Amino acid sequence: MQKKINKMGAMMRLYKTRQQLQKLPDFILQDIGRTKAEITHELNKNNLLNLAVSHFRNLLKGG
Repeated sequence: MQKKINKMGAMMRLYKTRQQLQKLPDFILQDIGRTKAEITHELNKNNLLNLAVSHFRNLLKGG
């Protein structure tokens, strides 16, 4: 059970990190060597991550 909780926590941190990337101005993206297109691609991964987090929450509730 603890393993599932740890994995869910890691997934939630990844989701939040991707959301923060979306808010960065262009000059910072350029400094870290990323483009808006790359960030958009990362944000699209959050859709799958949302499903996975929901699934883990349901598992933890016993569902």
